[in-house]
Amino acid sequence: MADGEPTGGSNAPLTETMLGAPRHRGMRLSLQALPSLLLWWLAALPIVLYVGNATDPVEAVRMGRALTAAAPNALLWTAVVALALALLWPPFSASIRLGLARMSEALRTDRGPLLRAIAELRNFESAARHLEAGRAANACRDHRSAIAHLIRAIQMERDLLAAHYQIGVAFCELGALQQATQAMTHVVGLDPTHAFGDALLRLARARQQSGDKIAARDLLVQHQKEHGGNRKSHHWLGLAHLALGDRDAARAALEVAASKANKPRTAEENWHRAKARVLLWRLGATR
Repeated sequence: MADGEPTGGSNAPLTETMLGAPRHRGMRLSLQALPSLLLWWLAALPIVLYVGNATDPVEAVRMGRALTAAAPNALLWTAVVALALALLWPPFSASIRLGLARMSEALRTDRGPLLRAIAELRNFESAARHLEAGRAANACRDHRSAIAHLIRAIQMERDLLAAHYQIGVAFCELGALQQATQAMTHVVGLDPTHAFGDALLRLARARQQSGDKIAARDLLVQHQKEHGGNRKSHHWLGLAHLALGDRDAARAALEVAASKANKPRTAEENWHRAKARVLLWRLGATR
């Protein structure tokens, strides 16, 4: 492994200090959150009108009519702003699509498995049941709850590799890079193919975001060789090569990420393709 390896070696289990509360890198509002915010605002608008004008129904009606009259202009300006953003920042449309896809996934996610796993834990506690609860909580994007269950699973059975992977996933999603790196280093050290290479890819991304350029590149190259790579991994590999000043290698990786697909792309693939195309344009490549 490259410089920056956590102490204890790649096979060292997570320590209690590393399983503590994650340290966030700061709150950033991404464009992918805009669809969710707009939906919540629209849903809250009738409640705001009711609460603000409960004592004066006539005024509430007037406000409603004023909003209705202003809606066409608001839609027009929204379209103008969206067009301007799409021209100034080409991945904008891909970002909106990704945000909508994630919002749809969140709405469609079944919390039944999580509730059943928690109910079963009330009757009998085991590492396997805490792992199932943690996995279900991660699927529901309830990563803090997942971490609590996965910590308990690891305490009860420290060699439970799936629990180390799932807690690494939770830390990755929360942006706790130090904990994510240690968890995924442990997993990859024991099984580089775990989760069909996702543990390796997540470790590479955590290294990349931590500023460990060489380790990130080496891990992404390893992922490409052993798992073939995908648009996301090639996009990140291109960034890793750029960070190290290897423009030719970066261009080769980005061309794979930006290539046309014979089948429909997912919203995430479309996002990484859009980002790769912008980077290629900046490198002077033409597509």
